[in-house]
Amino acid sequence: MGNPPVVSSAPTNSTSPLKAEGLQVFREITTALISLTILILSCWMMLDTYRTGSVAMESSQADPQKSAADVKSKLDAYGRQKDILLYALALLGTVTGYYLGRVPAELRANTAQNQVTAANNTALQATAKAAEAVAAKNFVMRDATETLREILPIISRSREGPGDHDAATISLADLERLQREIQSLLERVTRT
Repeated sequence: MGNPPVVSSAPTNSTSPLKAEGLQVFREITTALISLTILILSCWMMLDTYRTGSVAMESSQADPQKSAADVKSKLDAYGRQKDILLYALALLGTVTGYYLGRVPAELRANTAQNQVTAANNTALQATAKAAEAVAAKNFVMRDATETLREILPIISRSREGPGDHDAATISLADLERLQREIQSLLERVTRT
């Protein structure tokens, strides 16, 4: 009748946090450089388009046909400049939306990951406690079985009665010892 076995489980972590952190830093720097480039180009194009649009579309040509062709070419160039600016501003909007949407999404993802990790740890602890409880129950059952195997022969000898000369009589000390063992057994069974 010894102590019950103790089952322990320690969670293992097989990921490399330094490698993942280095990759994340590289991704952040690359994304920031691309975004900064798009921002600078978009701002430059917007200012250039503004300056071009603020200049009067006049020609310095004396000939009215050449003057009209010169004004038309300036208007066409301004139209192309506006079209290119629209594409640049769409890229700028995409980059801005990415950054503004990414931060809350990453916070939610980190929160969810922390909750998953906590749930996994809780599940591991519950599994370990359940395994300990099963081991303790099995120990108590083995102990109870051993105690009953010791007690049953004594009880059967005492039932044979005083008329049987080969049967050993049970003493008061034996009865007290049996009573203590049964009480001890009952206490262990009720605790598990």
